[in-house]
Amino acid sequence: MGRKGFNDIYERLVSSEEDIFGQIAYSLYKAHKLDVIAQIKQEKGLDHVPEKDLEPFLAISRSDRQIALYKNHAQSLAQQFIDEAMSGERQALAEEW
Repeated sequence: MGRKGFNDIYERLVSSEEDIFGQIAYSLYKAHKLDVIAQIKQEKGLDHVPEKDLEPFLAISRSDRQIALYKNHAQSLAQQFIDEAMSGERQALAEEW
């Protein structure tokens, strides 16, 4: 964490409002965090997960290696989406011609 009580993960993943890969990467981080919260709730039988129980996850998620993994996964998902969208276009063009 940067400033006290402030998680700078968004700033580390998203460079601008137009940074689509960063936005996707941040969504992946949030999904990962929700999975961790659900796992802790189940393991400990809690309704609410105290912030201290998330500290190990937050430390790992902020590492340079994990930031790179979130970004790489985001780029892979975006490329997969583009490939699938373009395959439909290619097929339509092939049938037309």
